[in-house]
Amino acid sequence: MQLESNSVELVVNMSILCNDMKVRVSSVLNRDTKQYGKQMMFDQNEDTCWNSDQGDIQWLKIRLGKSYDVTTNYELILQFQGGFSCRECVINALDEKSKIIAATKCYPEDVNSKQVFKLKFMLESSAANQEAVEMKLLEINFQHTTDFFGRVTIYYIDIIQSDK
Repeated sequence: MQLESNSVELVVNMSILCNDMKVRVSSVLNRDTKQYGKQMMFDQNEDTCWNSDQGDIQWLKIRLGKSYDVTTNYELILQFQGGFSCRECVINALDEKSKIIAATKCYPEDVNSKQVFKLKFMLESSAANQEAVEMKLLEINFQHTTDFFGRVTIYYIDIIQSDK
């Protein structure tokens, strides 16, 4: 008797953000890190947020817990507060020496709901000939903010490794 096996394709979307990551932000509203600090973007609580102070460009830098292949498919999930978002996000992938190896952009809407962006990194010329290009840091610049004073408010952020 011969058994047939039906293979099932398993779809796995895994977050690359973990407890080992280190996060820096451009600013915190009124320096009130207890109420508006960077940790609030990752706490899974829909009532808390990171709220930047005013400024031209707001940003966050994430040192990942390990290195990731920059040529893999990734998705950025963001939830802004409407009125405190941006029109353009520039996402830079950096190596362990903090050198930009790849970059991409996405264009959020000024809404309250979660938004998903497929990230297709374009390799910098210095990294194009390398066999394996691994990122250790991510830098996200929130440009052209919708708030008159340049503030950004983020309730949720995640970056997932996608099989799509």
